[in-house]
Formats: sequence, structure tokens, C-alpha cells
Amino acid sequence: MTFILAAIYFLLVESVIMLYSPHGRTLLGPAYQVPEVCPLVLPEKQVPDYVGEEIVYDVKMGAMKIGTSVFHHQERTKLGGVDAQLVVFTTRVVQMNDTERIWADTKEFLPLYIERDVRMWPKYEQITESYDQARHILDITKTAGGKQQTSRIVKQGPIHNAILLPYQVRRVAKLAPGWSMKVTLPTQEFEITLKSLEEVTVPAGTFTAFYFESEPKRFAIWISADERRIPVKIKGSSGLNYMMLMRSYSK
Repeated sequence: MTFILAAIYFLLVESVIMLYSPHGRTLLGPAYQVPEVCPLVLPEKQVPDYVGEEIVYDVKMGAMKIGTSVFHHQERTKLGGVDAQLVVFTTRVVQMNDTERIWADTKEFLPLYIERDVRMWPKYEQITESYDQARHILDITKTAGGKQQTSRIVKQGPIHNAILLPYQVRRVAKLAPGWSMKVTLPTQEFEITLKSLEEVTVPAGTFTAFYFESEPKRFAIWISADERRIPVKIKGSSGLNYMMLMRSYSK
């Protein structure tokens, strides 16, 4: 049972969209081509203000719902003199609760600082991640059972965060099939590509969506092709076949 819970934990939280932490893993999904659909272009000055947005997802393993995740855009603030956006991402699945408070810069939406509380009975962990994006350094501190561990990761360029990734991509002014971006997570690098536009159905309804997949093929993301650019579905490629499907959206 402990092994199964641990597997779910890594796949649904540390990968959720994306493989972000030092323990990150996978995601993926099939593409269905919808021809002759014009992409939505958002000039930079017209990118929506997402403050106050809340997106609720069903977390599923195959056909079974096993939990809920919530992404909440909170207030703008300052962090070390830098304009920052605070978002909170919570996941409750099986016997695990995970809450992440993430400060991202408002220009590129790259992570600056993360506070993470993980409760997986009977264990409790606190993790902080401090990003120096100018020097491409990530310092991680993990506290559990009265013990503290620290580590440092150095990359050759900006360091992305898996949770933020779909919400970073949505801010790209012009999206059309063929668009791609290199992603550098703490332990791996890959490329995401916009493959097509397609219809996707989730509990919140049916949307025309931009379909992205990674290379290597580890995950798939569907982002609504309207002015809101909502990540409506995320699907992993693991044998456990997990998905996050939007149940509700409010702002």
C-alpha cells in the first residue's frame, strides 16, 4: 500500500503538468487533428488579468476519480524587490494532501520561490525552493521528521516549474500549430510542441483546445483556444494513466 501511495504521489503531484520538482516524472496524451482552425492571437498587452481565477480539477486514475486539485491565482506582490504573482496549488488524493504556494515573476511567469507542505499520513514534509533565475540556480530545503536536507541544482538557462508550465504557456501572445518551447525542469529537459487544435470534453464542458505534447512523449496538455486560455486537461503517459480534468472555473 505504501508503494502504491508513493507512486500516486510522484505522478500526480511532482509531475502534474509536468515534472517540476527534483523528483519529477511524466505526462502524455494522443492528438486528434482538427484541420483549418484559425488560432487565437493575443497581443501581449491584451493577455487577460488572471488574478482571482480558481480552476478545480478532478484527478483520475483511468476511469476512477481519486482526488481533486485546485489552482488559485492570488494577489500580486513583491518578492525581493521583484514584481511577483502568488498562486496556490492544492492536491488532495488518497491519503495525501499537498499545498504549494508559488511566487512567479509577472513578466515570464518563471518560479521565484515555493513553499510546499506535504501530508501523507503519517508523514509530514516541508519543502522550500528558492530560484535565482539570473544565475540559473535552484536551492532546495526539505524538512521531515526533525531532519533537514539541502541541495542545489545549477542549469544553463532559466529553470521552469511543472505546476506553472501550462499557465506560463497560456500567456504566449501567438499560438499556432508548430509552436514549440524548450523546458528546463530541475532534473530533466524536453520540448513541448503545439500539435493541433481539437475538441476536448471534460466535466466542465466541451472546448476547442490547443493540444500540446512533449518530446520525449511524457505528457499532454489541452488549453482552451479562447481569450481565457484555460488549461482544461492534463494527461500522463505512465501505466497508472492519470489525468486532471477541469470540473469548474471561476473568476
